This record gives sequence, C-alpha cells and structure tokens, in this order.
Amino acid sequence: MPSQTKVNLPSAPVTLSVQQITELCQHLSELRHDINNDLSKIVGTAELIKLELGRIAPEAGKPTPKSLERIPLLLEQPKNIARKIEDFSRELEGALGIGRP
Repeated sequence: MPSQTKVNLPSAPVTLSVQQITELCQHLSELRHDINNDLSKIVGTAELIKLELGRIAPEAGKPTPKSLERIPLLLEQPKNIARKIEDFSRELEGALGIGRP
C-alpha cells in the first residue's frame, strides 16, 4: 500500500470571508465532480474491454492473459482515488472550520 501524504494544514481555524468559503467549497465540489467523471470513463472503458475480451476468450483450459486478470484491480483504483480526494476535502474543510450543508 502506498504511503499517504499528509498535508500540513493549519492547526487553528483560518479566517475567511463568506465569499472565500463559498468559492472554496464550490472549487472542491467541482474538482470532486470532474475527477469522478474522468474516473467513470476509465471504469466504463475497462468494463467494455473486459466484455470484449470475454467474447474472444481463449479456449477453455488455457490461462487467462495477465492483462485480463488485472482488470478487477484496475476497476478498484478510481474508488480509491475518489475516496482519497473526499478524505482530503473533509480534512481541509475541517481545518478551515467549514461545515457541509
């Protein structure tokens, strides 16, 4: 498992204007949304590849190609990335004293 990078966030709440907080929340939301959309495209493409490879699968008894065996692992990665972004967003919002609606 890769090491987690911890961001040096302020230990005390930071004073931001309402407009700054609103903009920050909006940017975080857009970032999560955009990355989730991109990751969904990757997952969809991998699923299509998996289905296509299943149609042209090797004869029974032959080993599955290594690339096909890696697809389930590949499909887990977007969830892990999205979770890390969500964790970071929550940590940042907490450090800045920002509550979610």
